[in-house]
Amino acid sequence: TGGWAHHITVDGLKVGNAGMDNGIYWKRDVSYADPLTWSSNFRSTGNHFVNMWITRGGGEGAYIGDTDSNGEIVTSTWSGQDTLIYPIFVDSTVISNNYVNLWGWDGLQLSGGRLGNEIYGNTVSDVGLDGEESQKCGILAGGNTRANVYNNTIINATGNGIELFGFGSMSVSGNTITNSGEASIFANSYPTSENLTDPLQQLIITNNQINNPPLDGAI
Repeated sequence: TGGWAHHITVDGLKVGNAGMDNGIYWKRDVSYADPLTWSSNFRSTGNHFVNMWITRGGGEGAYIGDTDSNGEIVTSTWSGQDTLIYPIFVDSTVISNNYVNLWGWDGLQLSGGRLGNEIYGNTVSDVGLDGEESQKCGILAGGNTRANVYNNTIINATGNGIELFGFGSMSVSGNTITNSGEASIFANSYPTSENLTDPLQQLIITNNQINNPPLDGAI
């Protein structure tokens, strides 16, 4: 879902056996005919996804925000011309105290959250089971995102335990990461074409417990 909602709370929901779909899916697709789907006109802020049990499916445990951080080419319904439009942001998102288990792709993903985002207290285990490249991490703070990621437990992600692709200052602390198939913590700055002036990542990585890291590196 998504639409023009903001300041919603999803609390205590149980999602299971989702087939090939995602457990939680929260975004708004860009539409040329609807200016409220453009980042310049609307932000879906203050959404909380907490205390959920999300287990068994072929997609992602939680897909929150839009991963097309460099925008989407959309054809005008009037002129027929192609236009580059950037999707709405999902600022001040909280993803906390969720249990996520047995997913084919990533466990928890937040993208397009530029300000005030927190990912904490989650337990994510046995994700990325399909082995799909770039779709097998435990917790992902994706493009155009700034988030603090702390006090999470991640076990048996077939890819990276935590991935950080956003910008600016972010804290990664107090996490326990066990048996990641690739790096336990992986970070890289990806400036977006809409926000080329964003600062590069400034990561504060402290007090994380990393168990049985892979040969290609813990961090």
